[in-house]
Amino acid sequence: MLKLQKFILSTILLCLFAGVIPVNAQTNTTSELNVIKKSDLNLDIASVVDSSNFASPTSILLTPIFLTGSPQLQSRDWYRGLFYYFVSERYNFKDIPAHFVISKKGEIYEGIKGGVEKQITLADGNNKSLVIMYLADSQDTDFDLDVRSTLQSLLLKLANENSINPDNINLSALSLQIAPAEKTANLAQKQLFGSWQLTFKKLIEGIKTNYKPIPKQYQVALSGYENPTASVKAGTEVTLGLKLKNTGEHSIFASDDSELFLATADGRDSQLFLNNEWVSKSQFPVLKNDAVLSPGAEVTSEFKVKVPLTTGQINESFILKNGFGQQFRDTRLQVTLNIDREGIQILEIASTETGTLNVRQNPSANAQVVGKASPNERYVWLERNDTGWYKIRYGGNEGWVLGKYVKVI
Repeated sequence: MLKLQKFILSTILLCLFAGVIPVNAQTNTTSELNVIKKSDLNLDIASVVDSSNFASPTSILLTPIFLTGSPQLQSRDWYRGLFYYFVSERYNFKDIPAHFVISKKGEIYEGIKGGVEKQITLADGNNKSLVIMYLADSQDTDFDLDVRSTLQSLLLKLANENSINPDNINLSALSLQIAPAEKTANLAQKQLFGSWQLTFKKLIEGIKTNYKPIPKQYQVALSGYENPTASVKAGTEVTLGLKLKNTGEHSIFASDDSELFLATADGRDSQLFLNNEWVSKSQFPVLKNDAVLSPGAEVTSEFKVKVPLTTGQINESFILKNGFGQQFRDTRLQVTLNIDREGIQILEIASTETGTLNVRQNPSANAQVVGKASPNERYVWLERNDTGWYKIRYGGNEGWVLGKYVKVI
């Protein structure tokens, strides 16, 4: 067995150095696919490195990988050799740089650990392509007749499940670009010769006819939230926390429409709105800094609210939703704050002839305008002068408003 592996590795090495290897393909789920897994072949996966780089695929790259050697070798032996070559310590791959590997007989093999959302970066910087390797003989100039139907079905399934337009399915060869000193290597796309493109075009025509993207269904559970037990000061900011779990089969990304938001249950503006932290007056993002919540994973998220300028207890209900507008069942939570305004002076803006009230740099009708306050907005006021002007906290700074248009609370 060891001699067989060494033989396969040497032939793959010669092929890759010759610059003939294509890679690219993506999907969001491997369910219902007859995929041969590494564990089915008893492969030693101890050296596989699972990075945390995930993204929703936006294209598919199909690439033939040309193998030289004995024609008697089974596809599974070629796959074993391919796996051990890429997970070896030679370069930086640490796993097969493809999401699926398909043989000439239509056998589909498991690719990189992490599924179709695991990023594979090509030399051109593309990291949102779903990569499919096709095991070809060195003399092949086209896809084998036996694989075409299965290959088309696989591409169609991946396109539908990931909403990838068939126009974004590509065919290309790949070359291995090696930096020996750094012990790194990258896969770069290159031109593919032969009848590959003609057959590929026919496959894509059939895919376009049957392309019916399937909207992804996400599932999230609210596994923890606690209200503050102590009273909070009016006008301050409070950080709250909640715990979420991805109970579905698709990853959730902070960088696309699967992004999670906590929104007011009735859709109205919240009294707790905090500028520069919330995306609107009714909702705020849950995941931060391009975070990814993968299936089965749990995350603790912090969010900030502005304590209203009032006193007593306030209650607001929120529910979890995503960028597609999907609301998640059993994720309703209630934020309850007991507000203390001791030592805090509050005023409320009244109606004006112009609809807003000028906030000025000094207590004078001729002073520079530094902002505008709207009716019913509340502010902390710091002092009142003899001419009826109030100094207020405004946008992190201070300003003056005319007392004629305010109501002290």
